[in-house]
Amino acid sequence: MNFNLISPEGNGFEFTTRFREPIDIDANSKIQLNWAELTRAGKIVLRQPDTFTITALSEDVFPRKVPSGGFADNKVFDNQGSTSKTLTIAAGTYSFSEFADKIDIALQEALDSNGTASADNNLQYYTPNEENFRYVEGDSGQSNFAFGYELGGEYFAQQDRNVRTTFDASGSPQINAAFTGNKSFLKTGGVANTFDAYATDFSKHYFHYQFENAVHDYYKTNVIFMRGALPLKYAGGVSAQQGRIAFSLYSKEYAQGIGSAPPASRTAAALANTALDTDANGIPKAFITLVSGPLTGNVELYVAKNTGEGTIMNWTSLGNEINSMELAWSAPMVDFYGEGAFPAYNFNTYIAYDDNDEYKTSPRLYFRVHQSFSTDTAGDVIYDSKTEGYFLPYALLEATAGNAAGVAYTDAVSINSQIPFNVMLSADVADEGWSAVRFKSFKKDINSNNNTTNPQSIIERYSVTLGSELQKILGFVSFTLHPNAIILRGTDNSINYSGLLRIVNILTNLDVNWKRDNYSIFIDLPISAYKNVKASAQGGFRKAILANLPSPFSTGTIIEPIENETQNVISTYQPYVPIINDLNNNPINVNSIRIKIVDSATENLSSELSNSVINFTITK
Repeated sequence: MNFNLISPEGNGFEFTTRFREPIDIDANSKIQLNWAELTRAGKIVLRQPDTFTITALSEDVFPRKVPSGGFADNKVFDNQGSTSKTLTIAAGTYSFSEFADKIDIALQEALDSNGTASADNNLQYYTPNEENFRYVEGDSGQSNFAFGYELGGEYFAQQDRNVRTTFDASGSPQINAAFTGNKSFLKTGGVANTFDAYATDFSKHYFHYQFENAVHDYYKTNVIFMRGALPLKYAGGVSAQQGRIAFSLYSKEYAQGIGSAPPASRTAAALANTALDTDANGIPKAFITLVSGPLTGNVELYVAKNTGEGTIMNWTSLGNEINSMELAWSAPMVDFYGEGAFPAYNFNTYIAYDDNDEYKTSPRLYFRVHQSFSTDTAGDVIYDSKTEGYFLPYALLEATAGNAAGVAYTDAVSINSQIPFNVMLSADVADEGWSAVRFKSFKKDINSNNNTTNPQSIIERYSVTLGSELQKILGFVSFTLHPNAIILRGTDNSINYSGLLRIVNILTNLDVNWKRDNYSIFIDLPISAYKNVKASAQGGFRKAILANLPSPFSTGTIIEPIENETQNVISTYQPYVPIINDLNNNPINVNSIRIKIVDSATENLSSELSNSVINFTITK
């Protein structure tokens, strides 16, 4: 007798077929599976609840410590309660997007562990990846899932890189620090051809950006845009820039003083010193200073130098005095700008990543200068410190008592200096300067705690560790990620960013793992077969097993392959070698047969099967 049992629609895992007339099965009959057709509705099956853990150690976040009280280690979860957060995904059958949503909700829960209100949350600069499925070159990307954090939240909230309108103006004479309408940041007097005025923006540059590639759509979000107030002309005159204007990367905390005996010689915005501190050549002292001259002059880039520790790339603390500025690069203005053009630049810091550098053990903060005529584009790179061998070392940001400067970061000012960089503007001729400055900033005082008890934080790196069930679905046990970038959105494949994906997000193919699922087909006939389950390796027992199906969605014939998550996948499985079971029965008479299909390892019902067809034969 041949049987072809078809499940009801929507339930391919447990059903009973009733017959219009009784079925007589002779004594000592035999039964064998001929073939089975299985249809999967859900793509991801989590047989039981499982967890994953996000860990961001204090030594992997900025600032390293809480800048108040006893200066405890900065623990970014649960209101400074923990360096990790364990999150649960409920058991269930999920489509790709449903599963991705569950992961994203859990990731957001970790971010919200300090409260969802902006007054409390210290991780407002991050968000779970905005698109669950990402383009990968040579693949449709429909089944490729990106897991992790990226920049978002408060970072995105600063639309179009905010125009800086209010700078602290502490130089004497001052830069006019109010920018409204056509009013610019201009030197108001002082000594001609001398940098003796400055203005400082106390909002911090978001320095820890990791995308090195200059062509992607979101690269511009990390640049500081600045535009000179006057055009460049060979003839000069009152309507053209005649002197030099300067942009500097500085630090409010450095101005306040790092260490118990900070250097006296420094530009201190609204603090100890009111004059712009310059070196022997008249260049504004800062970590980095860009000087833009008239059309007949040069564009020059300088880096800080200390007599003892040398150029800034060798420093071990922000507590060093800036004794001089070293010229790192110079080029004629006419190489980049013509008659009547306004000098305009984009400046950015970035952390390069490639497999051959020292990123993991000794990261380097590189910087670029772009020629730019628009805030909407990063512009052509005219200087790259990575090419020239200059960088800002991480030691500036995480110093201990053992550094050469002898400075331990054990007070509020020093701890806050770990997110260090402020913009400083200056000019050496009266009524000249900058017309606009724009950048996305890191706002230390976003929350009501004023960055003291639960500080706004930058996560340098974090780890993800999966439970056993999620490991099978996602295909990894643990991973270390670096979230300070924005991955290219949508279907734009203008660049291959898969190298960055492995750093910012875990990229895994959701198609692969469920294809390894094994099934057992039970039937309510007197078959004597034996098996166990994964959780009890020694506890074998007797079951009425019609057949075991090893990886049918890998080894069977896929009639309708998955192309998107709305489609079903259908597999027809036929044993390579027929397995015949003895019924060892007395004559029996039945009017129904019950089929149950389970996961072989756990014996949980295979609820992901929406339909099935089971074909078998009973013989004497």
